[in-house]
Amino acid sequence: MNFQQFNDLAKAARGEIPAELVFRGGNVVNVFTGEVLETSVAVTDGTIVGVGDQYVGETEIDLAGKYLCPGLIDGHIHLESTMVTPAELVEQAVRCGTTTYIVDPHEAANVSGADGIDYILNETADVPANVYVMMPSCVPALPFE
Repeated sequence: MNFQQFNDLAKAARGEIPAELVFRGGNVVNVFTGEVLETSVAVTDGTIVGVGDQYVGETEIDLAGKYLCPGLIDGHIHLESTMVTPAELVEQAVRCGTTTYIVDPHEAANVSGADGIDYILNETADVPANVYVMMPSCVPALPFE
């Protein structure tokens, strides 16, 4: 992000300029406090710049009581164990709100080595979510391999 982008986001956050988009009339799930807040959410350039009913938006969307929740993170998954391709799993799970995956490819690496890891990297390169593939910790699985 360059200084001008930061400056524009800061101005929108302070209410000095309208946000690009404001979601109104929704229930915001606060995953830190466990609360559900009836409030608005202001967004500019794809970034949440504020939460509260004081924001004005160039475009405003009435959520009519629907819920807004941050994207969920799957902190440890073995995509190769799901019985579907990695891309298919992510395509389906993202519909339920999981937007980020931390992938442990140790089974793929044990079976196929670097090719198994490359398969997961290639399969998830263009999915509509964040996929972070960790270095497998237990490869090879047996000491004599």
